Amino acid sequence: MKTIIFLFLSLVLNLPIIGSVLLPVDSSNADVFNRLCQVHEAEFSVVTGKVPNIDGTFDVEYSWKAPFNAFLLVENKKPVGFVVKDTIEGISDVTSFFIIPSCRGRGLGKRMAYEIFDRFPGMWQVRQLAGADKFKIFWRRVIKDYTIGNYSEGDIIDPYWGFITLQSFMSRG
Repeated sequence: MKTIIFLFLSLVLNLPIIGSVLLPVDSSNADVFNRLCQVHEAEFSVVTGKVPNIDGTFDVEYSWKAPFNAFLLVENKKPVGFVVKDTIEGISDVTSFFIIPSCRGRGLGKRMAYEIFDRFPGMWQVRQLAGADKFKIFWRRVIKDYTIGNYSEGDIIDPYWGFITLQSFMSRG
């Protein structure tokens, strides 16, 4: 019960969650990031329709290298998620976002989203593919809370992904 109260207060008061840190991905932790990307691609393949290559790995459209900004979420020295930020036509974009399933529902994703939004002030967009309904629910809730309801949402056709839902907003930075 104390843990739940602490997590609740840390989210409401915007305090850091003890034991977790968002680290930039570089050559020292790129292998960890790349392994988590494979887990993410496998889980998300039900939405994307991707199948692994002959060697069992998935193609990944993003990287930890420029122009992307990639961060690992590490809790008690173990990687539990990542976020990849890109810039599209001057707008910050959540290109990829992942919390391992066993760590979901504890507020880590919300905290990671808030931290990445705050690190890069300005206009943001977050996109969800058709069929990614649970992620759409997550992002609507997170963005609504982060912006106090001051965001826009629409459905568009992406040339690569097809039908997507897009939220846009200004970060507090």
